[in-house]
Amino acid sequence: MRDTISKEFINTRKIIIEVRYVADPSIIDKRGKLTTDLLNTNFIPEPNWQVTDRSIQIDDSTNPLEVNKVCYVDQQRIAFSMQDGFTNESFTNSFEKLFKIIQNSLSLKITRIGCRIQGTYNCHSTDYDTILANFISQFPNKFFFEPYKPKDLFFRLVYENGMYSIGPIKDKNDEWYKQNFPGEKYRVDKIGFAIDTDNFILSDSSEYIDKAKTKAVYTASIAIEKSLFELLNSL
Repeated sequence: MRDTISKEFINTRKIIIEVRYVADPSIIDKRGKLTTDLLNTNFIPEPNWQVTDRSIQIDDSTNPLEVNKVCYVDQQRIAFSMQDGFTNESFTNSFEKLFKIIQNSLSLKITRIGCRIQGTYNCHSTDYDTILANFISQFPNKFFFEPYKPKDLFFRLVYENGMYSIGPIKDKNDEWYKQNFPGEKYRVDKIGFAIDTDNFILSDSSEYIDKAKTKAVYTASIAIEKSLFELLNSL
């Protein structure tokens, strides 16, 4: 799968795929073998793993602020995320490999598939005040009330099966940055703009979701990210 945004424009980026399903209590009996099978894929060469009464988590660091890759499984949810060192193709390949193992172990009656992308990106301007002013210029004047001079902006739009939020981003002191990318190991603290988009599909009352729809949700998510990037990159 071809990358949609050139790496030279991406500062910091994280992708999360989550699959929810009807609760399957058999994970309680299968935790050990499932963990071993996931570890044997070697998607993390030196993994840090944890098994609780109801869940499995495998990541790549004992330090929460240095974690990059995460695979999480419990009775109702699978989540896979990466923050650095991946392409669209390598991300989907890793997820599909892990998902196949989980599917072979659990009874997955899928009710929701979601993909969230959070990122910060370079734009034409390199001055925060200029970027903020350019954002504000995209909105009608009546959106902003005197005498409240804007210091920041984060716009959120909810649509059918998803949402996106956009706004200018400061350096490492930006609150959104610190909240969503607390670890400094993979974070690039540069002024630009942020995109946060979350897209999903839900099962209807008559049938569950086909696992093949996962790639479609991912493809739709990166397409929305790209369209927002192209709109904002010129600011």
